[in-house]
Formats: sequence, structure tokens, C-alpha cells
Amino acid sequence: MYQEFNQHKKADTVKWIVAFVLIFALMGGVIASILLATNQNKVGNTGSVIELDDGSLLVNESDSANDETYAMPKKLMFAASSTPTLAAKAGHTVSIKLTATVTPIEAENKAVDWSVAWVDAEANKDKNVADYVTVTPESDGSSTATVVCKKAFDGSEIVITVTTREGGFTAQCKVIYVGKPNAISISATGATVKKDTAWNVDVAEVKSGQTYLFDINLDNDFGVIGKGFTPNYKVSGVSYGSLILNREIFNSSGESSGITQVESEIRVADLWDSDQHIYTFMQVESSYAFYNKFYIENGKLKVVAESVYSSTQGASYSRGGSVKTSFASYKDNKLPYVLVTVTEQNTGLTATVCVRTTSGVQGVSLSSEALYV
Repeated sequence: MYQEFNQHKKADTVKWIVAFVLIFALMGGVIASILLATNQNKVGNTGSVIELDDGSLLVNESDSANDETYAMPKKLMFAASSTPTLAAKAGHTVSIKLTATVTPIEAENKAVDWSVAWVDAEANKDKNVADYVTVTPESDGSSTATVVCKKAFDGSEIVITVTTREGGFTAQCKVIYVGKPNAISISATGATVKKDTAWNVDVAEVKSGQTYLFDINLDNDFGVIGKGFTPNYKVSGVSYGSLILNREIFNSSGESSGITQVESEIRVADLWDSDQHIYTFMQVESSYAFYNKFYIENGKLKVVAESVYSSTQGASYSRGGSVKTSFASYKDNKLPYVLVTVTEQNTGLTATVCVRTTSGVQGVSLSSEALYV
């Protein structure tokens, strides 16, 4: 029994536990984790390192040169850079320092060795794992090492292993590429984009009666969005500009009391929560004019161009007479447009595009049908 006690005591002196808590969270990049779920908090604060309410640390700079050492949190997240595509082309990397804890604290030899490998070595036999993830200890046998992700490895998994030099105990951590976006943009596919100098904005002009599918582009530090990421879009809008309308009132005998001019703004109806679309319109007397509608369809912004602004007209009738209203001009000679915002709700990323419904030539006229000379 005394011999067994000694053996047990000896084993306790070399027994240790290596605990990692590693999460690469790129809003455009990489998450590595050990038995922990990904934190879904969003980037938006300032400062290079921010402590979140749940005790997690958020590093706002992907290529952080900060040498300060932090106590290992349950979760550590890296935000993406502000220029994801350029960063990826320039050899951008994401790094984090990990610490392996050897127990018991009385153990004298706490030296460890770090290694990195593909989980499925056969499937990735033609890929050098060091081209994707590297682990570099601070010194020979150090329990602190820097893990660097160099490029995306969507669809594969990498494992980091720490091995004690005394006893050969091991602990592992899976590194998984998630590839969340940290940048979004809209391409006005099929539309004609022009500079509107009156408003000082670029406007995508869409032709009345046609439907367009604008591309929504997601990007991140590595230029690869993970296959497991499913975007969730929402569309909202704000209209700019007003119409000057001619309003003519008639009595019950059909006699006009004259024409007055009124200003009327174009409005946006937001039916996203109930019907997944928004549209621009104007109420004209008892009638409505509709200009364009916006949806999300198969990951694209669907734009349905309806009426042009200059076709706006309407009327109302009663026993006492009637009112007829028609387009006269644009206020300040500035053609209206709608600023459409697409929000990716998982990340809070937003992109905007200015849209205006136009029309091709529909006719021609002269001021006089006859000319006498």
C-alpha cells in the first residue's frame, strides 16, 4: 500500500491539465474555440482591446501589435480590419496569444511543446497546414504561444496540440474557420449609375416597368465568407425630394375656380416586419402613385421600378364638385430619389444605394400644331 501511495503521489506531481480558451472571432474571419460557443456580440466600440459584459475580450485590430498580456478570458474575439479585401491581398493575418496551464502548481517541470495539424490529414494531404495556421511559443518549452491564422480554410478543421515534456500529457484545441463578414456593399446590377450634382450623390437609375436584382456583396479579412454563414437581410429607406403639383378645383357644374400649386413629399412605406418589403408612394387626392418597391430575393436586393415621378396625378369627386391634381415640376429642380439601406442583421453591417425611377422617351409634342408664314 505504501508503494502504491508513493506511485500515486508521484503521478500527482506530474499530472497537469492544459486548458485553452481560444476563440478567433473575425467579423470577417476566424474562430477557434475549445468547448465554448461563439460570442455573437458585435464590433462597434473603440479602443484596441475591450472587455465585454460577459468577461470576453474583443480585439478591434486584426493585426494587433499590442504586446500587453491579458488574463485568459472564457472567450477572446478578433475584429476585422476596415479594409478586408486589401488586407487579405497584402498577406493579412490574425493572431492571438494562448497560455497552457500546467497543474498542480507545485510541478517543477512545466515545459511543453506545441504542434499544429489537420484534423483530416488525408483530405488535406496536399496542403501545408503551416500555410494556414502556425503556433510559435515565446521560448523553448514556454506555456505561452502565439497562434496565427494566415488564410481561410473553410470546410476543414485544424487541431493545436500541447504536450508536456514530463509525462507526455496532451491537450488539444480545434481551430475552425467561421468566416463572418465585416464588410458589405451593393452593386446596382443592370441600372445606370449617374452623379446627381444637385444632390451630390451617385444615383442608380432604374427604368419604369422593369425589375432589377442588385448584388449584395459580403467580404472579410481573408476574402472568404464561411459556408456556414447565412445572411439575414433587412431593407429600409428614406426619400429625398418633393413634387410641385397643379391642383384645380371644379364646382358641380364643372366650372374651374383656378389652379393653385401645392408641394407634396414622396413617402416610404415600411412593411418589412409584416410583408418583407418597402415601397415609395404619394397620395394624390383620393388616389395613390407608386414609384418603386424593394425586396430581398435569393440574397439580392430586388428593385421593382413602377411609375416615374412626372406621371403623378390624381382626382377626387363629390356632389359639390371635383379636384384634379397633376405634376407641374420638381421642387428646386431637384429630381427625387430614395436612399435604400440593406442591413445584415447577424453582424449589423449596412450598405446603401440611391435609387430613382426614370423612363425612356414616350412621346414628343410641339407648342403649336400649325405655323403660318
